Amino acid sequence: KIYYLPVSVFSQWCAVCCKCISTFKGFCCFTPGSSVFHLIDLFKTYEDSKMYCREMYTDLATIHDWADVNDMVTAVSDWAGRAWIGLEIGEVWKWHWSWPSTQLVFSNWRAGEPLVNNQDACGAMDENGKWFESDCKNKRGFVCQG
Repeated sequence: KIYYLPVSVFSQWCAVCCKCISTFKGFCCFTPGSSVFHLIDLFKTYEDSKMYCREMYTDLATIHDWADVNDMVTAVSDWAGRAWIGLEIGEVWKWHWSWPSTQLVFSNWRAGEPLVNNQDACGAMDENGKWFESDCKNKRGFVCQG
């Protein structure tokens, strides 16, 4: 399923992401749930990681099911670090994906996670595909989607 959104919905980054995918008279098209993941071996804060992914790909990784978890683990299999994914609490005080209006319907938290609903918390993934809460200001590698 392909959706077309006005470029103005996502401001300037949508025009960049559409170069990778396609454009149609000021609209950005994308296929939600695309499981093309790219490990970025640069250490950035969550917000800087999100900005990078939106400029170079589509967004930070969004995981919808076990197939996505497996694809993600494959993408990071040669890397022993922990990586940001597009999971955040932010102003809504509820875990959700960074892609606008994308709710969390599937989860793969480590045992005991998430720890606390802290507005400054973001989600990261370990080498086994398990998610954990982390301070958004920490610097780590990240996984982009698109």
